[in-house]
This record gives sequence, structure tokens and C-alpha cells, in this order.
Amino acid sequence: MIEQIIAKIDNDSVVLVGLTSEETDDMLDARLSKYKATIMRFDAAVVAHEVDSARRMQIEMQRQAREELRKQKSDEFKSKIEEQRSKMKAQFEEFKTKLKK
Repeated sequence: MIEQIIAKIDNDSVVLVGLTSEETDDMLDARLSKYKATIMRFDAAVVAHEVDSARRMQIEMQRQAREELRKQKSDEFKSKIEEQRSKMKAQFEEFKTKLKK
């Protein structure tokens, strides 16, 4: 629905989205006929389904982003630990070399 609306508008457009219950299209069409209006109608159940799907997708994308961030932080942590381990090992070897002298 949103994609279809966006495809119809330009920079000078004003978009009005309304929730109506109509027996026929005539009344709303007549009210808006004096304006340069494009009327698009969508079934409320279809729109509700799209909104629910978008919410589920948003939740899943947030979950994936958190998981990726957690993995990235874990990898960074492991890298820092390994770097620290190598640094300590080098310092220990240097210390052993100094003790032998």
C-alpha cells in the first residue's frame, strides 16, 4: 500500500490517508472531486495484514541486528584477549631473557 501511494506522489503532493466504511465509492469521490485528488482504496484487512507483517519483520530485523552486534563484540573481545595474551607472552619471554643475563 505504502509503495503504491509513494509511486503516485511527487514533491508537491499532500497525502491524506483515511479509514472509511463505504457502501459505494460515490460519496467520497464527490467530496474530493473539486480537488486534484487521486483516490486509492485498500481493503482494511489487507492493510492490517501488511502492518502485522511489517511489525514482525521489524522485530526479526532487530533480533538479527542484536545478534550480529553481540557476535561482533564477542569477536572483538576474543581478538583483544588474544592480543593481550601475545603481549604478555612476549613480555614474559623478555623477562626470562633478562634473568638469564
